[in-house]
Amino acid sequence: MLDIKTLVLGEMATNCYIVIEEDSREAIVIDPADSGETILDVILAEQLELKAIVLTHGHFDHLLGLLSIYLSFPNVPIFLHPADIFLYKRAAESAKHWLGHPVDPLPPIEILTHLSKKTLINIGKIELKILELPGHTPGSIALLGPDWIISGDLAFADGGVGRTDFKYSDQGQLNSSLKRLQKLPENWTIYPGHGESFYVSEFRDLIAQDGENQYSSLHATSL
Repeated sequence: MLDIKTLVLGEMATNCYIVIEEDSREAIVIDPADSGETILDVILAEQLELKAIVLTHGHFDHLLGLLSIYLSFPNVPIFLHPADIFLYKRAAESAKHWLGHPVDPLPPIEILTHLSKKTLINIGKIELKILELPGHTPGSIALLGPDWIISGDLAFADGGVGRTDFKYSDQGQLNSSLKRLQKLPENWTIYPGHGESFYVSEFRDLIAQDGENQYSSLHATSL
């Protein structure tokens, strides 16, 4: 059995997810948003064995809590798609621009483990898979569980989708990624990077309302 804990952290109200395999108490952290101390408190209180940290993409609001966790668990792998390394490198600068104040530094890029669709994440006896969903950023990914997906900033419960007005974003790729999301089983839960979780069936309803102009009227949100 898997338990998913949601922590809403930082000035951008970013969702950090802790996925726990209840029998083994092994866990992974997805998108360690500010603050790392809050995440560590949960890990220690729940007596969890941290197996991995997964970043759904390289935007600063999804990784500002990383340093504290890395210092406490220096041997735990940190996974990021290589296409988003450039965002990781400038995350502190971006955070200062958007938030208006300096932030903690990040662990050196050399400790990152490259992630791809071939990467498998195991907790207990359960194998989680990676789905590459570019568009919002070149290296955006999602983590697939038995009946859920943790999808980063791909889509949101209010009908929003990931922004593509950045130079490195790609609307065509985002549209293709959204179509892949739409093909998942309708009873699967989508855990987004911001806001409440929702079902694939609810996402399909939003697409149906959009009619022939699929995704065009769904507003872009998040960073």
